[in-house]
Amino acid sequence: MAGSRLPELDAERVRRWCRQRVPEHLRDQVRVEFDAGPGYLTIVECRPPWRKDMGPDWTRFPIARLRYTKAAKHWSLYWRDRNLRFHRYDRRIVNTYVTRAGQTGRAFPEARSRTSPKLSAMLAAWACSSWSWPR
Repeated sequence: MAGSRLPELDAERVRRWCRQRVPEHLRDQVRVEFDAGPGYLTIVECRPPWRKDMGPDWTRFPIARLRYTKAAKHWSLYWRDRNLRFHRYDRRIVNTYVTRAGQTGRAFPEARSRTSPKLSAMLAAWACSSWSWPR
């Protein structure tokens, strides 16, 4: 992500989070990845082609977006509706989880930068309240 406004360490944490969403034995059927843009990461669900005439490319379906404000060093979480529009996630839910995780230090102990513990906790709160793959 050279030249991007996004912190490299946070992007790597999101990459690791995405890999952990789907058990290894299901990764030939579905993957969770992210696409980086200027100031945001879009979490996408990837599926293999379901017909041979569709070509070898996997489909990429946006699920959520993380926006980064560089001046405030702040991440915001957005969910996607059926019309492919993103809406800000309910801050009360995320902030409660982030605050509790920050107080206990249990959310993701590897987080060390100013923004990373909040980002990790935000992803965890979203994953718990939204969806996850069966293990």
